[in-house]
Amino acid sequence: MPWLHWFLAQVGASALANTAVLGAVKDKALFWGIVGNLTVGKDLGLTRVSRATAYRHLSDLVQKGALKPHGHGHRQGYRLAWKVFDKALRGDEQGVLGQK
Repeated sequence: MPWLHWFLAQVGASALANTAVLGAVKDKALFWGIVGNLTVGKDLGLTRVSRATAYRHLSDLVQKGALKPHGHGHRQGYRLAWKVFDKALRGDEQGVLGQK
């Protein structure tokens, strides 16, 4: 069953890479001051997509539990849901952002 050993090695490598990516995302968010203050306007400036696309992306991340909305209407912003990322980094979940 050498294929099984190979497959398990690939799964382990993928998990390590996922942990590194999540750590980098968290570090960048802290560096750029996005924590607690991500808005549609900032998203537009960072991603250079249309306003409708930015709303769709942010809504999708809210549905997946990666962001939490705060405020209402014109002043609505988004905060990173650190618990989702922290659970994935600790290995409490198989995946993050709805990917299992």
